Amino acid sequence: MGENWLHNVGEKAGLSIWRIDNRSKQLTKEQTSTRAVLKSDDCYVLLYTKIDICGGPSTYSVFLWVGKTTQVEDFANEKVDDLVASIGECSRTRESQENESKEFHGYFKQGIQYVEPLSLKKQINLRDGDYPTRLYKLKGRRNIRLSLVEISPNALNSGDVFILDDDSTIYQWNGKAASRMEKGKALDLTTRLRDERMNRLKAEIVVMKEGMESEEFWKILGGKGVVAPAGNDDEEWENLAIKDHKLYRVEGMPPAPLTLHPVDTEGHHFHRKHLDNDFSHIFDTGSQLFIWNGRGSPPEVKVEMPNRARQFLKEQGRPETIPVTVCPMGVEPALFKTHFLGSFTEYIDTQEAFEGRIKVSNKTAGTLRQEKVNVDALLHPEKYAIAREEFAEYIPSAQQEGEVVLHKEFKVFYVDKKQLHDLPLEEYGIFYSGQAYVVQYTVRPEGGTRKFVVYHWHGRNASVQDKGSASLLAQTLSSKFGRGCTLCRVVQNKEPEHFLSHFQGYMCVRTGKRDTWLTTTADKPKLYQIRGDTELTATASQVEAIAASLNSADVYVLETAQKIFIWQGKGSNEFERKSATVLCDRVQEQVGSKEKVVIDEEAEPEEFWKELGGKAAYSNEPHRQSRDLKVRLFQCSARTGVFKVIEILNFCQDDLDDDDVMLLDTYREVYIWIGTKANKKEKEKAMTRDVAQEYIELADDGRDKDSPIYSIDAGQEPIQFTSYFKGWNSKQARTGEDLYSRKLAQVHNEGGKLLGPQLTAQRRPRIESMGPTAEEKAEGTISADDMTKKLNPDGLIVDFDRLKVKPTPEGVNGANLEAYLSDEQFATFIKLTRAEFYALPQWKQLRHKKAVGLF
Repeated sequence: MGENWLHNVGEKAGLSIWRIDNRSKQLTKEQTSTRAVLKSDDCYVLLYTKIDICGGPSTYSVFLWVGKTTQVEDFANEKVDDLVASIGECSRTRESQENESKEFHGYFKQGIQYVEPLSLKKQINLRDGDYPTRLYKLKGRRNIRLSLVEISPNALNSGDVFILDDDSTIYQWNGKAASRMEKGKALDLTTRLRDERMNRLKAEIVVMKEGMESEEFWKILGGKGVVAPAGNDDEEWENLAIKDHKLYRVEGMPPAPLTLHPVDTEGHHFHRKHLDNDFSHIFDTGSQLFIWNGRGSPPEVKVEMPNRARQFLKEQGRPETIPVTVCPMGVEPALFKTHFLGSFTEYIDTQEAFEGRIKVSNKTAGTLRQEKVNVDALLHPEKYAIAREEFAEYIPSAQQEGEVVLHKEFKVFYVDKKQLHDLPLEEYGIFYSGQAYVVQYTVRPEGGTRKFVVYHWHGRNASVQDKGSASLLAQTLSSKFGRGCTLCRVVQNKEPEHFLSHFQGYMCVRTGKRDTWLTTTADKPKLYQIRGDTELTATASQVEAIAASLNSADVYVLETAQKIFIWQGKGSNEFERKSATVLCDRVQEQVGSKEKVVIDEEAEPEEFWKELGGKAAYSNEPHRQSRDLKVRLFQCSARTGVFKVIEILNFCQDDLDDDDVMLLDTYREVYIWIGTKANKKEKEKAMTRDVAQEYIELADDGRDKDSPIYSIDAGQEPIQFTSYFKGWNSKQARTGEDLYSRKLAQVHNEGGKLLGPQLTAQRRPRIESMGPTAEEKAEGTISADDMTKKLNPDGLIVDFDRLKVKPTPEGVNGANLEAYLSDEQFATFIKLTRAEFYALPQWKQLRHKKAVGLF
């Protein structure tokens, strides 16, 4: 490329990659992707550019990646020097193969693939359609690392996932101890490998579990072998323990030697004030070195600091492969700032980057030993918060007060068959949970430059293909606008206010796909929940049209064949009521005029309850009528071998992780939600209620110290719990289908083969009623009294109100709560005799029980 490779470098936001060939030393520009393919005998130069759309200086991060067999590192360093000289002040980091920093991995969400140099025994003629067989190993939970391994059965182990690519067939082998995150990432890779060769052939995907392999699979590997047991590699490299962090102030002036002086924090946590602006510093985390250059540090010292850092590693007898990152003052990377309390001034460029910094700063690092959970930190996070920047107005909003706008353009597209399609204007603000969308906004203020933002919105039930297409199409669209365009990913139920501002107070998410929603919901009542504390955040979500979906804190809109009901809960606010009126107007614009009926809670006509399948219990506790409560969700996890509790901000139903235990604090009660795949340590810790009990006792917010603690199982959530989650999907809760299962189903529908019980093993066990069998019904051999005795052999009688409270009383089967009612209460609440009730099919029995809250 010559010296032209530096032309216009750093003018475009995002990641740029150049490869330096080991043989020819030729430098070539590489295509950026969410998956890195790095050759072990080459070097790579990476530049990440963040552009300040408000006119401030751009910030740069430069990385030199060194393959383990390369011979061109010195030449690559010269190219990095040229790049740094061209762009000016920047952070500079050396990365070595298999020892990359977390920041480096963060640029490649789909993982890193290493390609070893191959010596072929015979020439492969690609024109003849030959394709080398390859075996890949995937390891890790969050950041997946991919590497080529020897094609042999001895390469397999039970703790990882392997992909055998035989060109026409792609095998995914799942070790019995592999995580579902690994399996899901591997499935993404197999589908991408298949799609990449669609112009040549339609490769077949075969997914198999350990012990369910096909003969052809073993034949390609050279015969059946013994699979090695699972190791601990995943946790070793992904959850590196932070041991002895040290901070040194560097003094001296070249050519005299630079001396390191330890900074004494007097037993306190490292703080921004410990960094002196007039000096350079070295911060040692054990696994990485950071060089921090204060603005007043002499230029001669800044130039010498990388050499002093390498000398420091030599003095301690540590490997040269440890990453060294240069952090100029004012452009410190997030991984450096998370080690310090106090404020760092930095401009936030994207919503995802901001959320990423918060997530990184919230992660508690430590040695892999169990310590007492700091409950005080859960109650008062502000006391322990790592430095967090103020949220800047970095994305152009539709509401720019006091600003004269010369030009504005707003477009919405929906994604179908990997293409963008214009959304009709009358549908702006209406989204479908099974769809993905791309939203474009352009504004040119008076006296300012044109600003662009491109969103891609993902519905919770959208297919993996549609989500991926939306991401790629949004990137393509944003690249057309060039410098100054912000790309933002938005997930259903987590929409930021700057996104909502473009829809002028109206956003409604319907359940299903856009092209089938009308036909599947025709002649059926449709119920929408409206929740929000401002005019922008008060949005609507379609929920199941039953009385149990209601709660006193929100407003609901019920659309029927003839009328539109607006149901106003006692605890609802003015913004929700206004949004409900707007929703009614939009519905009438689409389907024609319908009578609008506004009703207050406890003043409902019979017609309203009839449309919902009958009057039934819903969450109407007195405290739900007050909006001054803060509900918080915490995740309790022991995946790394240490029990940790982390708060989930801006939570929704999708944040309930079936692999863990969750703690929901509603102020007046605490719920412990137990995922079906939570491990023994997590269950034991939650069920002993140690954390929950201490959490209540230490709370200084005026709550009752005897507040109840409820333990509930995934898939058996009561309405008192589900009412705190906007747009709760009861079907998803019952089936518990996870993301990996959904991907498997899509692969299966596209013609892939699944060897072994892949799908059924990922669903929650369904709790069936112990009602009469089909034979008993046909023969009429069991009476209502006998059925009651069968379901309640001890003859326990429990009050109706007590049965509705979780956990259920000792000795009570939660699947058959009605059997513990007295005859009088059974007739009063079920509104049927026992004989009539048990004569019904089980699905009708369940409907009657759900209507009164006995489920």
